[in-house]
Amino acid sequence: LALFYQMIGMPVSAPGADLELSDIESKLDEDVLSVKGTIKNAGAEQQSLAGIVIAVSNNEGRLKEWPVDLNGKLIQPTEGIGFQYQLQDVPEGAENVTIRFAE
Repeated sequence: LALFYQMIGMPVSAPGADLELSDIESKLDEDVLSVKGTIKNAGAEQQSLAGIVIAVSNNEGRLKEWPVDLNGKLIQPTEGIGFQYQLQDVPEGAENVTIRFAE
């Protein structure tokens, strides 16, 4: 729908606009990836958290993604919410971890 709204001149915010990821730590042990961090609301208004996507990749590209549903949890201005996940079955050769806000 974002493309439709842009076509008719309505502004569309990117997923995670005014939200920041910080204090991110990741650790790979065997085939289990532990990821933790904080989502902060840097905006002046309450935000609804749809979700994040945690991905692993290597030099050849993305290997696997795990969508994490945050169930529309509300985050107040200047508030931070911590998260911690244990992700199973990490593909062999995973070298990089990225986290982004889900669309």
